[in-house]
Amino acid sequence: MSRWAASLRIARRAAWSHKGRSALVLVMIALPVAAIVFGVVAFRTLQLEPEQQVTSQIGTAADAFVGQPGNRAIAQSPPGVEASVFIGKRLAPEAASIDKLVPNATRSLQTRFRWGGGFGAPVVAGDRRDYPSIRELDYTDPLAAGLVQQVSGDAPAAPDEVGITEDLAETLVVDAGDGITVKDAPYTVVGIVRLPYGSDWSQVIGNIGTFDHLEFSNEQQGAESSGWLVQVPGGVDYEQWKQLNAQGAWVISRAVAANPPDPCTDAVPHSAQLCDETLISPSENEAIAEAGALVGLVVVMGLLQVILLVGPAFAIGRRSQTRDLALVAAVGGDARAVRRVVLSGGLVLGVAGGVAGLLVGIGAFQLLRPVVSNLAGTALFATDLHPELVLVLLVTAATGLAAAWLPARAASRQDVVAALAGRRGALSTRRGMPLAGALAFIAGLAIAVFGTTPGNMTVLLLGAVISEVGLVAMAPWIVGAVSGFAARLPTAPRIALRDAGRNRLRAGTAVSAVLAAVAGATAMGIWVASDNANAERHYVSTVPEGYVALAVNRGQWPGDDVSVVEAALPTDRTVPMMGLPESSCLFQRCSDWKVEQHAKPCQPSVFTEETGSCGYSFGSPWRAWMFGDGQTYRALTGAAPDPEVTSTLADGGVVVGTWYASAYVKDGLMTFEHRKTGEVVQLPATVAASSEVGPQPRFEVLLSEGARASLGLESRDLGYTIITTRAPTDSEVAGAREAVAELTDVGSVVAGRPFEPSTALPLLIVLAAAVLLAVAATATATGLAAADSRPDLATLAAIGASPRTRRWLSASQAAVISVLGTALGVAGGLVIGVAAIGATTDNLGLADVQAGAAMAATLPVTVPWASLTTLAVVVPAVAVTLAFLFSRSSLPMIRRVE
Repeated sequence: MSRWAASLRIARRAAWSHKGRSALVLVMIALPVAAIVFGVVAFRTLQLEPEQQVTSQIGTAADAFVGQPGNRAIAQSPPGVEASVFIGKRLAPEAASIDKLVPNATRSLQTRFRWGGGFGAPVVAGDRRDYPSIRELDYTDPLAAGLVQQVSGDAPAAPDEVGITEDLAETLVVDAGDGITVKDAPYTVVGIVRLPYGSDWSQVIGNIGTFDHLEFSNEQQGAESSGWLVQVPGGVDYEQWKQLNAQGAWVISRAVAANPPDPCTDAVPHSAQLCDETLISPSENEAIAEAGALVGLVVVMGLLQVILLVGPAFAIGRRSQTRDLALVAAVGGDARAVRRVVLSGGLVLGVAGGVAGLLVGIGAFQLLRPVVSNLAGTALFATDLHPELVLVLLVTAATGLAAAWLPARAASRQDVVAALAGRRGALSTRRGMPLAGALAFIAGLAIAVFGTTPGNMTVLLLGAVISEVGLVAMAPWIVGAVSGFAARLPTAPRIALRDAGRNRLRAGTAVSAVLAAVAGATAMGIWVASDNANAERHYVSTVPEGYVALAVNRGQWPGDDVSVVEAALPTDRTVPMMGLPESSCLFQRCSDWKVEQHAKPCQPSVFTEETGSCGYSFGSPWRAWMFGDGQTYRALTGAAPDPEVTSTLADGGVVVGTWYASAYVKDGLMTFEHRKTGEVVQLPATVAASSEVGPQPRFEVLLSEGARASLGLESRDLGYTIITTRAPTDSEVAGAREAVAELTDVGSVVAGRPFEPSTALPLLIVLAAAVLLAVAATATATGLAAADSRPDLATLAAIGASPRTRRWLSASQAAVISVLGTALGVAGGLVIGVAAIGATTDNLGLADVQAGAAMAATLPVTVPWASLTTLAVVVPAVAVTLAFLFSRSSLPMIRRVE
């Protein structure tokens, strides 16, 4: 231990003697550590405890929120369980009263809520319009404390006064004192407010009764629904929670959050669904495993990147300590003693950098709390300094040791006599090291390429790390091999290449740092581009491209006059859309009929009468079961019906979506059985062409008028599909939305759009980060090389070299590192990226296979050549330009001793 104490003392004094280099190493270690600490603290602070979650939903004063009862009993999961709610039996309609629901409440405060989200009640100010959410709540009442924060102006008091959120005020360009209309009713904005614990959606807030001309419902469950805030002595316990659920009321209780029941007991309804791990689908497990492996890959590569960035600094430090280390060897120190001194330097700077990064990360979070709060859309509670931050310090210390290992190894092998004489000499690379590196590189690639299987990212992680370590081991040899071409180059690049070959450990480490950054960006770019290409090949627009759906969110469409909407769009024809009422469910069981199923569909979108109402079709504004003819088929699929579909609908049959063909159709028939009488009705069935419906169907079954009559089913007007002469513009869709808002409060406008890539920005961010990392690595290595090359610069000055030569030498040193690192990084990243695609499961493709389609189980390999070419050109160009511009042109005059 005393040996380490002496080594640490030497390392501390050496660090203090070379403050500039030590500060550079501290910055390179502290910055990534600060970023990690910032992310950990933000994640932990945003990860609310159950009591904090309740406070964010109901404020600081209320004991519970009780929702307006719906038409079905529910069974909420207790706090901390991912499953949210189970639908129970249908309830008889009954007027709700908080006194009846919660008779032991001492105080209550009513609130009503109506979702916006682009449809519903238009809020207009001049020529500006928006569709925000509407809330009725007297937020000045003490029971509403913590839900709304006054920013400016006053709280609403009169029936024609409202407050609006800051973002809505910016959208409408209004302030306190201005007027707005909410569905043609005039109001005065008396205050601007903020929702400290809510999402950042736009809202208009008034007192109860302010918006009596609008319809409020309890369709949306949770804190954002109509109900009451209540105070109850002792709080609302779990027994009362279940009683309220049985009456159809959603509950948020502070007492239950503080003392939740064990979800895996008989006291909790549906405990089997909540606790049985076998119910988790394999695709979910695979997704979790893939995400974990990707995070692990990023963390390991990030630590390796830090090691490679700091490594050149320790290599230069070792060179500046050459005489001191030689003295240690001369007075009897063995190779281990020399290594211990250099490793102590890595430990000292690693710990110091870790502490600095920890303090900077925590301080940055405290400084940027408002920004984090705005981005997260919620107010933050106390900063959570989790004990895992200690692990960050330990990892940082280990990173410092790892970065100093190769310089320490080189120092233990130096010639003591030459070092004491002040001769720099050259350090050769052991033959075994590049050979071992080449074998590791080949083995890693083989593991990543041939050992990776869909859904198994762990093997990819192992192969990528092994190949990266192999390249690091090979890098000094590669630099030495390239330096052999120096004789054919002009003066500045010739000196740069020879310097790199003579100090191949320093140069090789820097090349490896650039290589790691570029390889990671290349692999990520391939993965992002392939994922985007996969999303495009599976994409099916909600409504056929170019069509516009006019749908109702509940109930049925009011009237049959939509001429004002047709006038706003390039209308070709309008198709009425008819579907099942919400009370007539046809999946497995219904009030009169059940459907014979031959196989279980992958994702059924209609539920049983006992568990829910007939929902919308997956990826469509329409019901899963529709009525109509060939025009309806075209409105649903975007394609003209083929003769078989036309014939089936004309003969009183049905057309079944591709996903559900195996479940509903057998021998060209769909079979229904009457639950009470046992009557069996078989209807001719045709499967919709997969090319017309896609892997995400817009409907399950289209029943002809004859099929509807045979089964005696009721129908409801759900809205219209407008088939257009061309794709409508955004302004035309906005005009249609305004026209629909004049017809109904619950209508929505959905326009079919072509696929729009959503991954361009993340890819640009990844590439930009790689450029910054690579340039930082090159700049660091160039600066350290300049400090180590002062004798060469003195020689240039002595023989009359111009100051510009100094700049060209720095630029050439940057070019050697950046060009080699970028070329190797792109090549290695291509292999790793292709292997990552082979390990990424195509969940959409697997769903297609389950639905009977022949589709690959992995993503299509897509290489973004334009982005990668830009990366390969930009990194060296930026590095060389910065090195030329920011290098000092004055050449030093120093005395040479050798």
